[in-house]
Amino acid sequence: MLRLLPRRRPGRPRTAALFTAASLLTGSVAAGALSVAAPAHADAIGDCTPTTGAIVAVDYGHWNGPVLRGCDAHPTTGMNLLHNAGFSTTGTVHDGEGFICRIGNDGFDGGTARPTAADEACVLTPPADAYWSFWIAPAGQDTWTYSPLGALSDQPQDGEVEAWTFGPTDLGGSTGGPSFTPDSVRAQGGTQPPTTPPTTPPTTPPTTPPTTAPTTPPTTPPTTAPTTPPTTPPTTPPTTGPSAPAATTPDLAKGVAYLINRGDLIDGHYYESSSGQHTGFADFGLTIDGVLALSATGGADDTLAGVTDFLQHGKDGTGRGIDDWTLIGTSYAQGGSLAKEALAAQVTGADPRAYGGHDLIAALDGTVCAAADTSAGCAAKGNYAYAASVFSQSLGVIAQIRAGEAAKAAGPIAYLESLQKGDGSWPSLIPATGDSDVDSTAVAMMALDLVPGDAAAHAVAKGAAWLAGRQLADGGFHGAAGDSVNSAGLALQGLGLAAKAYAPQIAKARAFLAGEQNPDGGFRVASDSDDKHSDVRASAQAVSGAAGTSFGTLLRDLADQKAVTAGAAYLVKQLAGGDHLSNDYGPDYGLTADVALALAATGRQDTALTKVTAYLAGHAADYADPAGTSAYPGPYSGATAKLAVLAEVMGQDPRRFGGFDLLGTLTGHVCAAAAEDGSCTAPGDFSQAYSTVSQALGVLALARAGETPPAAAVGRLAGLQCADGGFSSTLITAGAACASDVDTTGYAVQALVLVPGQADTVAAARAYLVKAQQRGGAYQGAAGTSSNSTALAVQALLATDKLRPEPARGGQKFLRSVQNGDGGFRITDEAGDSDLRSSTQAVPALAGTSLTTLTHALAPVTPSKGDGDGDGSNGGTSGGSSGGGALAATGTGALAAAGLAALLLAVGGAFTAARRRTGQHNGRHQ
Repeated sequence: MLRLLPRRRPGRPRTAALFTAASLLTGSVAAGALSVAAPAHADAIGDCTPTTGAIVAVDYGHWNGPVLRGCDAHPTTGMNLLHNAGFSTTGTVHDGEGFICRIGNDGFDGGTARPTAADEACVLTPPADAYWSFWIAPAGQDTWTYSPLGALSDQPQDGEVEAWTFGPTDLGGSTGGPSFTPDSVRAQGGTQPPTTPPTTPPTTPPTTPPTTAPTTPPTTPPTTAPTTPPTTPPTTPPTTGPSAPAATTPDLAKGVAYLINRGDLIDGHYYESSSGQHTGFADFGLTIDGVLALSATGGADDTLAGVTDFLQHGKDGTGRGIDDWTLIGTSYAQGGSLAKEALAAQVTGADPRAYGGHDLIAALDGTVCAAADTSAGCAAKGNYAYAASVFSQSLGVIAQIRAGEAAKAAGPIAYLESLQKGDGSWPSLIPATGDSDVDSTAVAMMALDLVPGDAAAHAVAKGAAWLAGRQLADGGFHGAAGDSVNSAGLALQGLGLAAKAYAPQIAKARAFLAGEQNPDGGFRVASDSDDKHSDVRASAQAVSGAAGTSFGTLLRDLADQKAVTAGAAYLVKQLAGGDHLSNDYGPDYGLTADVALALAATGRQDTALTKVTAYLAGHAADYADPAGTSAYPGPYSGATAKLAVLAEVMGQDPRRFGGFDLLGTLTGHVCAAAAEDGSCTAPGDFSQAYSTVSQALGVLALARAGETPPAAAVGRLAGLQCADGGFSSTLITAGAACASDVDTTGYAVQALVLVPGQADTVAAARAYLVKAQQRGGAYQGAAGTSSNSTALAVQALLATDKLRPEPARGGQKFLRSVQNGDGGFRITDEAGDSDLRSSTQAVPALAGTSLTTLTHALAPVTPSKGDGDGDGSNGGTSGGSSGGGALAATGTGALAAAGLAALLLAVGGAFTAARRRTGQHNGRHQ
């Protein structure tokens, strides 16, 4: 994900550098701890021709040496080319062989590799003013291009020539290139290149700029097909309408399958820099990129768990663990690396304060620089030590804020804000070198999006505008590799912070990524690159970008997700005919809708979800009677609103769902005054709402769809708030006694959080929910501790905060504790059978979704009446509440006329005039 720009390492005394190198070699001071590769038997220079093989030239002019060149008749990688041409290479302790620190050849100084240990310890990545830069020139090109790939990922083509030159290379690529032309060293080329160091920069600058250097370069394409497919399909990316055609959106299921392919994901645990070569050297940064991608999509939680376990406890094939990458506990602890490891913990629901035996947050806090000090890796006050890129600085801010360390992040936040340019962009390197970078701008926006206040919001808005202006005609974005997949993925995440404003740009970028996806599911590095193979690093960022979730808010709590998987399976088993639930009196449409919303929250069970959605579309008239044509005419606003929310979640059109305009029905039936029959209790009611939950669902359905809810309806809902901040469950009149209810408050919060001007109302309701929580995370319902109430409170808390608040985490922990072996959830913390209604609420709460943002777009569904309505013989009886008190019932629709009077007396139906006159309702049409 991080682009490969050489990272600045502050200078330090050479004696200290040598001591550090020795002290970091894990119980050994032997040079063997460095990654050293000896040259192979060199191919004769004559084995290469202008059309076969490749030439590499290494310039030792920095040490008054010659330019030496060699041939590889059958090159596979840039590294292989060096070795087969007779050169030895040495990587760094921190980055491994992927970052070449020294190059030697018998043709100069007896084969002594340069720079020597006296000049460069090769522990950390060399500084940008003294490193080996890598240049390429394909056949027929007589200008140098700074390579966007590392030597392990570069794949030389026949007739190509590559060059390595030591010294500074500026970000624009205008200085530091080879002093000789490609044709002067090409096979059967012209004159011998100069043997002394250049005194002036090259006359022809490279065609592309250099890139930032993460710990290791991008990987090479996979060599085998996926052997471990996802266990469940990934979640559908956010969308506001029906699913787009395949050509305009990446296939995330295939992308996940590529990422977990054992040909690249070694032992199912880590990626290497040299994909397919199995060197045993883990690329920890890339491995975390994979964690973020798999977390963003879902569908491979077992693999994700294995990778996170490796990060905490594992060793790669060379015996290295992640501590050897972060250098935690040493004076050279890497702020950016620590931040990335902490983010991996946070995203997967682990505790970064106890991850792999370390408190990563305390370690990250300890890297915040008090002042500029190059000897300590500090570019300025607020910089994280050895965080030499805006990307690393941004990850540090994200990790600290997510850990609740906003105060300690104040300095890093201020420093990150100071790096933004007037046009809204951020540079890539620290200290800044004057460039503007898409990748860095996107991740800086994700960090500042977590910072409260107008200043941060303005910075994010400026960054988004700059990103949108940088989009290329094909939908991509320029990055180090050209028209870059990596940059497009990050830009998608950045623009997603203002998704409505930049919907056209987001659609174009998604289509661009879809066009760069290969049949194996992986993604190419760049659209304008000759290399069309899939690349793991590009694929990880493409998948994360297509999923669209910011790294700042991304969360896939693996413990919760395990419970969600079991819960979803339980719900599907309860469906009668595979598409609905029934009770003693017939189909229970409201609870069936709750099951659909729960399954949508999991991102799984699409076959069942499609059938349930089609069934509800086919029974819209029976449930909500939007046209008011039943024996007891509707529309029933609670049921209408719930169907509208369901349609929006499933990517269907709520104005044409089941043949009805559900949104128009809601806006067309707002009460102007109270009615004697009880259908309206006060002005602003949705007609025949009968409860505050139904009123809230009406406001929610309209706000979610981008409609402005009628002011009278919003005012009526807000007016049902009690003095303590909670909401009354009944549609009380002004001045009546008000008793707060947790369930109702949960729905009201999820509705009003989407309505401008209701911040104070929402804040008071949130405070009520926080105060009402019991020890252990649970909430009280009508008859005691209630999983149903707890789940609704959790969803409301998730809707109010960008980051999961601790009360929500506590509620989720309680919900896991009341899950039975069959996957269902009990109503209370006492032993007992699973309760279907409680389970429909617990599953989305554990999935970490609220009704405000839940989206799982299906292909357009065809309404279906289903089979076996009413008998429940295939399972699926919704039953009672198992003694748990009044749950947030959202049940059945218009019932059969036969036995109606007796039924209404038994279950408190919605239709009798007596009920309407009292203004009471049991929620069966919610």
